[in-house]
Amino acid sequence: MKRISARLRHLALAIALPLAAGGIALYKHDRVGVAQLLVETTLTVGTVYALKSIVREQRPNGMDFRSFPSETTALSASGSSFLWHRYGWEYGLPAMALTQFVSYSRIQAHQHRWYDTLASSGIAIGSGCGRQAPHQSAPPTTMAFVGSWANRPMMYGSGC
Repeated sequence: MKRISARLRHLALAIALPLAAGGIALYKHDRVGVAQLLVETTLTVGTVYALKSIVREQRPNGMDFRSFPSETTALSASGSSFLWHRYGWEYGLPAMALTQFVSYSRIQAHQHRWYDTLASSGIAIGSGCGRQAPHQSAPPTTMAFVGSWANRPMMYGSGC
């Protein structure tokens, strides 16, 4: 029973992040952002489930062979990645911290290894990379750099 309640807590937080990201987009009247969030989350979760069916990695607790990659972390990271790319680090950093908490919790529960959760976060970031333009309300980043392919400043969301 204790294992089930821990799993539900991780899953609840993982579901809450994309829902919160969607809520923020709706609050900002950002319909394009909502569509981008749906696409990113679908790509992320679809990729993770495809990899889970191909890669047979035993969980640290020995329960089954579906450890790699972590679908809970991927779901959480899709919302975090969206917030970072679409609205900037001010929204993305707290969301990324919550995603790292989900990852840490999954590792501590012996459901995943560190590389399972890292791969999931990478898949989520990759799914949103280059697909999202910053929202017009997002402040410009001070860490802009010149893209070699376009000779124009690249902000978060416009390239990775």
